[in-house]
Amino acid sequence: MEQHPSPLYIWQELRGKPEWLFQTDRYEIYRMLKRRKGFRLVAYDYDCDLWVFVKSYKHPKNARKAFEQVCGQKIIFNESKSIYEAENVTPQVQKEKEGNQ
Repeated sequence: MEQHPSPLYIWQELRGKPEWLFQTDRYEIYRMLKRRKGFRLVAYDYDCDLWVFVKSYKHPKNARKAFEQVCGQKIIFNESKSIYEAENVTPQVQKEKEGNQ
């Protein structure tokens, strides 16, 4: 079965407030966030893998930087959804890309 990239999202809970929400459906990212200081699990789904964490940042650039570190790639701002997102490349796809270069 072919795995498709799963998007990772981050958004500000309320504009101007320090709380940022991180959403993932990747178990590896869930485990990473669960162990990081300051991240708190606020929502999850029983039927499928989906976790949402909250963390406070004083400046939006710090939240974006943390998100880039978690997903390991540059992020983009989706204006229609008002969220930041990154396409999370599966390890198999990433290895194939590295082999072709």
